[in-house]
Amino acid sequence: MLDVDSKINSFLIKINTNNENEESSPDIQDKKIKEFVLYILVKYNRCDNQHGLSDEKIASGIINIWRCSAENAEKIRSYLDGMGLKYCQKRHEGSFVYDFLEFAFMQRYVCPEDSFLEDLQELTAIQRWYNTESIKLDLSYYEKYGKEEKWSEEIFEIHEQEHQEISKKAAKDIGAVTTKLLNSFSDQNSHDRFVKFIDVFFAEKSLQSVKTKYT
Repeated sequence: MLDVDSKINSFLIKINTNNENEESSPDIQDKKIKEFVLYILVKYNRCDNQHGLSDEKIASGIINIWRCSAENAEKIRSYLDGMGLKYCQKRHEGSFVYDFLEFAFMQRYVCPEDSFLEDLQELTAIQRWYNTESIKLDLSYYEKYGKEEKWSEEIFEIHEQEHQEISKKAAKDIGAVTTKLLNSFSDQNSHDRFVKFIDVFFAEKSLQSVKTKYT
């Protein structure tokens, strides 16, 4: 699942990165805020984030986008709260999270008929497909061979190969939709920024995380 889809590779190759330094004065522009919100929706489009994002994930996203200090990240976060993010706060499992999709609707960054939203839903569907197929595969092996500790080395290898096939298909589809989503809202200058932390998207094992078992 950590293999980057060929379309992501093409996306990286055709983009020339630059080394601008945004640390001294974070550029808080409405356009950049919109790109940040849409990027966050793509990056955290996973079942475990369906209720919203924690303060820590928001801060991490800000620092990745603006490549700034924690102090400047707080300034940007305050700006977001002033735009209405604080009104998108919800309580989930004993802690507060923020619904970025609600915020995006609030700011008219997305609308119900937008292709961006359709692609976002497709990304969710792919991840759920992967999760479902993984569960079905594990259950079939359990029913056929019993608990894992009873499996032979050969069974383990075959099981792993089948998991990899499912993972490769999901990675390819997720990579294609992710590229489409990023291209839909970012211009060339934005590409230059996004490419610098696209590795963070995968380094967080966002694809692998969908292996979590949901009922």
